[in-house]
Amino acid sequence: GTFSSASGLTVNASTGEIDLSSGTPGPQTVTYQTAGPCPNSLTFVFSLSLADNASFSYGAAAYCSNVTDPIPTITGVAGGTFSAGSGLAVNSSTGVVDLSASTAGSYTVNYLTGGLCPNTGTFNLTVSASDNASFGYGSASYCANAADPSPTVTGTTGGTFNSLAGLSLNSSTGQVDLSSSTLGAYSVTYITPGSCPDTSSVSLTVASPDDASFSFSQLGYCVNGTDPSPSSITTPGGTFSSASGLTVNASTGEIDLSSGTPGPQTITYQTAGPCPNSSTVSFSLSSADNASFSYEAAAFCANVNDPIPTITGLAGGTFSAGSGLALNSSTGVVDLSASTAGSYTVNYLT
Repeated sequence: GTFSSASGLTVNASTGEIDLSSGTPGPQTVTYQTAGPCPNSLTFVFSLSLADNASFSYGAAAYCSNVTDPIPTITGVAGGTFSAGSGLAVNSSTGVVDLSASTAGSYTVNYLTGGLCPNTGTFNLTVSASDNASFGYGSASYCANAADPSPTVTGTTGGTFNSLAGLSLNSSTGQVDLSSSTLGAYSVTYITPGSCPDTSSVSLTVASPDDASFSFSQLGYCVNGTDPSPSSITTPGGTFSSASGLTVNASTGEIDLSSGTPGPQTITYQTAGPCPNSSTVSFSLSSADNASFSYEAAAFCANVNDPIPTITGLAGGTFSAGSGLALNSSTGVVDLSASTAGSYTVNYLT
């Protein structure tokens, strides 16, 4: 027989197949007319409903992989199911996209409603890889008197560095001016410059250099004086040296005065702590006074005139001798009659 509809539906006359999209939602009728010798007809009534509204959207069509995961807004029938192609981590129930777990690329997100007339909505979404903000310094701690460190950027270059006040930091290169920085611990942050910027931070400490101060008890010594050692060392355990030719005990700092040449001298002390430092002390090294003197003879009889010394060196010193020789300590005159016969050594101290 033949199929037909009086309600506007498109119906295949031979098979009765209905083109649902051609109808208007509401009651519909399809009539079947037989073609036999005794033709007859029958009408079937049914209801045609609208397809579910599967409309939904995200806040943007493109996202960087390091931003907050986007949540869709459903403006159609809620309660459906989300899906997408492989590579996009989408929650099938909520539609939330886990950007950090997704592969960069372009995707179509599908939303299938669960109503009486399920329908599918689509949304095109692109995920872009975020910049790599990886960087680092050669060490986590630096002494304030060390060479200024610069970071190595292993990620996206061309970004900006920043930190808290107190750390003297070049915002373009990340180099730290240690001597201009305040001692303490800091966090240095690097922000990449790309369309999907990323941020990372590393910890860096600026430590105090050792106190290398030391001193001697005098600012001047004579080459024939008693060898001095430092009277104070703030940070023990370091090494002493001299660039001016003096022989110095590296451990104790004792100076061999006789090894030096009269004139200005310097002693340097290098500490051995985690932040080694050095300091220098200067002093003057003087020649020994000329203590030359003599008597007119090396031997005298006890009954002759008392001998008087001739001082050819520095006058004003003091004379001395062993017991038995009656010697005037100021003038050096020997009272022969008051002396005991014998051999003596007369000393003259300038």
